[in-house]
Amino acid sequence: MMMQTGRTTRLLQEAVSLAKEGKRVFVVSVGNTLLRGLCSFPPELKEALRRFPPSPPAGVRVGKGSVVFINSSSDVINWENLTLRGYKDYVLLVDHYTIEQKFKPHLEMLFRYNSSGTGQPKGEERP
Repeated sequence: MMMQTGRTTRLLQEAVSLAKEGKRVFVVSVGNTLLRGLCSFPPELKEALRRFPPSPPAGVRVGKGSVVFINSSSDVINWENLTLRGYKDYVLLVDHYTIEQKFKPHLEMLFRYNSSGTGQPKGEERP
């Protein structure tokens, strides 16, 4: 069940905003799931995601900076401290769906004893 809360859209808005400030922004996602949040974004971002995953990761120029999309299975991601191996001077953003999939057992354990009894965070019960 997709919740349609706008989190992916807000993530992409932040990526574009940071890139326009001259920053190199890496966005991590599972496959091309970010496409659903791209309705009102520059064509370059849409095209980059249609070619997802790029190999090697390639940036799309946005303003003075760039946005780089990385597949969550990439070995450059250090999940323990949310950094990228071999990269400096960047901002790392991770799509919520990626976190939910990557850490599903951990999240289920975290929310196991919620009063809702579903194992999901309150307000996020799924059928």
